[in-house]
Amino acid sequence: MAIVDPQVSVVIPTRNRARTLERSVRSVLDQEGVALEVIVVDDGSTDDTPTVLSRLADSRLRVVHRSLGHGAAAARNAGAAVARGELLAFQDSDDAWRPGKLAQQLPAFRDPRVGMAYSRALLHGRRKAPFPPIARLPSGALHALLLRGNLFCTPTVVVRRRLFEDAGGFDPAFPQLEDWDLWVRLSRSCRVAGVDNLLVDVYPQDDSLSRDRGATIDQGLERFVAVHLPGWRAFDRTRARWKSDLGFRLIRQGRVAAGRRQLRQAFLSWPFGVQSFVRGYLDIPVPAEGLPKKA
Repeated sequence: MAIVDPQVSVVIPTRNRARTLERSVRSVLDQEGVALEVIVVDDGSTDDTPTVLSRLADSRLRVVHRSLGHGAAAARNAGAAVARGELLAFQDSDDAWRPGKLAQQLPAFRDPRVGMAYSRALLHGRRKAPFPPIARLPSGALHALLLRGNLFCTPTVVVRRRLFEDAGGFDPAFPQLEDWDLWVRLSRSCRVAGVDNLLVDVYPQDDSLSRDRGATIDQGLERFVAVHLPGWRAFDRTRARWKSDLGFRLIRQGRVAAGRRQLRQAFLSWPFGVQSFVRGYLDIPVPAEGLPKKA
């Protein structure tokens, strides 16, 4: 029977993941002890995704079809828009939840101050690596820690739907790092609980965005810096770190003037790191197209 009032709505965006989608969805449907619905958002797939979904006959499964691919952020937002559960959870179409994943996270929400829970995950690849660390810090300290790097793996996260909606959901303007942006925004308004167990298996694919270390992640970092740095007045050293990282990335892209502008701002934010800054500035390879043209 379909769940009339599910406690948890699980959103799974997918695009051309017919090979891994069934494993992903079944790992969610097999969760025990919780009333849930699964919302698969097909973001313009052109492979056998419809066939795979037709095999997953379960009244708790709903499918949202989008004719054009608009990216994971917009797809997750589309799924959340039709969700009915008090809690939202996120899954990726190439990953798998472990048994008891939700059962271990839901008790955290008995505390009304907790708005979000996450866990550790196991990254599969050339060598297995568990991540991320569980931050046992009060909310304010967690926000500061999040500014230094993304602590949460999206398929491990459960969040109160009301808080997700109040925050505006994922920002589709981010080509990457839209999850990090959302966690930073949410951490300002709620407590976050961490479950120190491996509850998700992450299987990166050859075309996964997480493996892209080129222009799209640079664009995501550039937007992250633009959106969040104005609020980092108390984090000069952190601001300098991300601006210098972005500066080096932009220069490697050939955007030399923009990159050097970021590096100058990094130096002004934290001049105490001048030695390593100068060394990096002098050693960085500048693309030929970024060099001044001969007269």
